[in-house]
Amino acid sequence: MRGASASFSRAAAGRPESRDLRQLRRLIRYLEPYRWRVVATVLALILAAGSVLVFGVGLRYLVDGAFSGHRIAALNHGLKAALIVILVLAAATFARAYLVTWLGERLDVGRAIDVLHPRATPDMRADPSPANTSAALP
Repeated sequence: MRGASASFSRAAAGRPESRDLRQLRRLIRYLEPYRWRVVATVLALILAAGSVLVFGVGLRYLVDGAFSGHRIAALNHGLKAALIVILVLAAATFARAYLVTWLGERLDVGRAIDVLHPRATPDMRADPSPANTSAALP
C-alpha cells in the first residue's frame, strides 16, 4: 500500500496547492435543480454530526449518574436514550450517504451533457434520463 501512497504524493507534488473554494461556484448551476436535495443533504449531515456529539455527552451522564449512584432506573433510561440516538445516527448516516451519492451522480451527468453535447437543452440538463437525451439529440 505504500507504493500507491507514494505515487499519489508524487503526482500531487507537481501540482500547485490551492485552498480557493471559489472554483466550486461553477458547479452550483448543476445543483440548482436539486436545491431541496442539497438542503436535505446538509440537514442529514448536521443531524449525523449532532447525534455523535449527543451520544458522547449521554455516555458521560450515564457513567457519572447511573454507575456512580447505583441507580437502576437511570441506567434503563440511559440505555433507551442511547438506542434512540443510535437509530437516529444510523438513519442520518444512510440519508447523508445516499443523498451525497445521488447528487454526485447528477452533477457528473450534468457536466457530461454539457461537455459531450454542447447543444443540449435546459430540460435535458434538468432530467438527464436516457429517454430524454436520446430523443432530443441528433
